[in-house]
Amino acid sequence: MNNPKKSLDFADPQGRQQLSNLMPIKPQQESNLTSTNAAEKLGLAAIGKGNALVTFGADVARAYQFPTNTAILTVMGIFSGYAGLKYCVQYPNQERLPMGLYVVAEQPPAAAKSSVLHTATMPCLKAIKRLNDSRLANATEEEPARAIRILGSNTTPEALESDHAKVNEGYFSLASAEQGLSDVLLGLTTDRKADSDLILKGFNGEWHSASRVTRQGYQGIVHGAVTLLAQSGSIDTILAKSNGTGIAERFLMLSEPTLLGKRRFGKAKPNFVDRELKANYAKAVDNIGDWMLANNHYPLLEHLVSLEIEQQGWLAIADKQQEIEPQLADGELYSHGVLRGIFGKIDMQVMKLAATLHIADCLMTDKAVGGFIPYSVVKVAIDMAEALAANVRLILEEKGIIGKSAECEAILRVFEKGGTKTERDIIQSRSRVAPFKTMTGNRSDAIRAAIATCINEGSLTYNLTNPLRYRLP
Repeated sequence: MNNPKKSLDFADPQGRQQLSNLMPIKPQQESNLTSTNAAEKLGLAAIGKGNALVTFGADVARAYQFPTNTAILTVMGIFSGYAGLKYCVQYPNQERLPMGLYVVAEQPPAAAKSSVLHTATMPCLKAIKRLNDSRLANATEEEPARAIRILGSNTTPEALESDHAKVNEGYFSLASAEQGLSDVLLGLTTDRKADSDLILKGFNGEWHSASRVTRQGYQGIVHGAVTLLAQSGSIDTILAKSNGTGIAERFLMLSEPTLLGKRRFGKAKPNFVDRELKANYAKAVDNIGDWMLANNHYPLLEHLVSLEIEQQGWLAIADKQQEIEPQLADGELYSHGVLRGIFGKIDMQVMKLAATLHIADCLMTDKAVGGFIPYSVVKVAIDMAEALAANVRLILEEKGIIGKSAECEAILRVFEKGGTKTERDIIQSRSRVAPFKTMTGNRSDAIRAAIATCINEGSLTYNLTNPLRYRLP
């Protein structure tokens, strides 16, 4: 076998010059993506209307009678991880960012989760099998074949490092319809403390160095993607047990209402996934696998083909960050720790989404993947990222983690045994419990505001004493 070739790098002047002879640096025509103002509503099909990958994801949802947003995000998550074998995206300073998305979505049993995942993952698994078989057939004793491993579904944090990142030169991808994968994401094991370092570092391509007593750990830059489409409770587990590690804030989360009870069967059952859309998706996947084989490519981050964003796109990202910034202040809309983390990383999510949309749309419609991601695609990615991030706040509110209901419930728990309490009693009791303990601003003021809300709602009253003593009505 030949020595691995370094992929052409758009950030490298020589690579840029070579690549200009192969494909246009700037797309010859604008993307057919049309931006919408739907970011305030979660409608990924409308936001990404015209994109081939979004269209495919929506048709998967139709065929399996599955929530549309969840199917689209699942397909995007799987493709982002697979395309991350070849591509990454870079900042204006040429620093590289992996394009793999971290996705977690919930649906109950019997909702066709496995079917949706199977449709998205099977072409990827087949392409990598052909790649590995070809390399094995051409291996020698001096240069044995090195297999690429993707889409792990049942692994431990230790195995993720040794059997995936180590053999893939830092790359990993995970996908499962089982909630057990959340243990891997959180680094939970039965015999030692939690270790989620590789998952944390893999989101933005950081250095990972692990020392093991029984074996040699992996040292190097790690990057990857995660798609967890599992039963209800997966998001709760990640939110409850991430313990401030930053795991939760790396994920795009969805918990849509199920379609169970509303599906149609028999003659009324929808047709299978559109053959042409399915073939176009497989074509895009095969294109990447064939390129890896032809170039003897392994997915070391510094060897990936690096895409750039047009200047107008960076200005749009900066404008969105500025718009969000005031909402991150203490007591504002996105002041919760998880939300701050998610919205604070909005530029990364936009870059990853834009790269995924751009690459898939080009390869599925027989266009060259230009080195620059056009502004029109970036604008759609901004709308998607904002809508998905804002949706996390709704999830947190529905699960009683943040919001007025969560704060009032925390106040009312003080009175479970009856009696009366002063404001000072309540503040001392509640400042170290959720949701107040995660607030970085003045917790006392937040608790006072929650007391006032409880009174206005009629769930709390007080005795006219000095000081006031609060009690249940």
